[in-house]
Amino acid sequence: MNENNLDNTNTIPDVNPNPDNTNVEGAAGNDTGVNMVNPESIIGEVPASSEVVPREEIARIDIAGADNTVNINLMQQPAEEKKENSAFKEKMKQAELNYKPPSKYRMFLLVVFFVFLIAFVLFLPDINKMVVKYKSGEKETQEENITSGTLTCALSSANADLNFDYTNVFTFSDNKLKKTQLTTIIRGDITLDEKTLDEMNEECNSIDANSKGIEGVSIKCDYTGDKLTKKQIFDLSVLDIEKITTAFTEAGGQYPKYLYDQDIREIEKDMYASGFSCKKEAS
Repeated sequence: MNENNLDNTNTIPDVNPNPDNTNVEGAAGNDTGVNMVNPESIIGEVPASSEVVPREEIARIDIAGADNTVNINLMQQPAEEKKENSAFKEKMKQAELNYKPPSKYRMFLLVVFFVFLIAFVLFLPDINKMVVKYKSGEKETQEENITSGTLTCALSSANADLNFDYTNVFTFSDNKLKKTQLTTIIRGDITLDEKTLDEMNEECNSIDANSKGIEGVSIKCDYTGDKLTKKQIFDLSVLDIEKITTAFTEAGGQYPKYLYDQDIREIEKDMYASGFSCKKEAS
């Protein structure tokens, strides 16, 4: 083999990456004499500041970018929505400007109203009594003005078997009694009380039979099923008490309790005292 060819093959060519044959020996403080690759020839011009940006700064930049995106989106809101918001704010502002607090006079009236309402609720029972009393007094006054008419007094009672309804009707003129009518209605069970009602009906018929010939006395009996109605009528203007016979009273007849021309106001008081409720009506 040729020695010259060996030498050429084993020799490594000197590649100089620096086209200007500039040795960076002094610049980098390297005295080795090794040629350094210039970064500008690979990536272009290097910024004046070669400081490395920290990760925190990158994060802040990203966040700022996101904020800018949000701001851009807000700026891109539809015009109609912005208009509605502006109109709403304008209405709220106008309402605030137009608001007027209630006057002292209205507040005073409101307080008086609530006080009156509370007092009315508290004193409602007493007010009701006063109204009833007033109406009762008014009724009594109206009835006092009636000098001719009828006074009707009623009372109900009962025993173990029968129910009794008593009604007294007094006819008067110039506040003086002229006529009385006592009606007694007796009710019972149509089966259980049949015998008792039959006996009472027989007694009523006996009184009626013994009243014949006594002027001013009239007896009426009405018996239907479970009810017996008895009426004793006394025309005091023609009745002679002395002509009422013993047979009449023994049969169950009664002397009239009140006399001819007796004051109707005294009779009314007596009826009230006996438990009757009365009503006076003009004729």
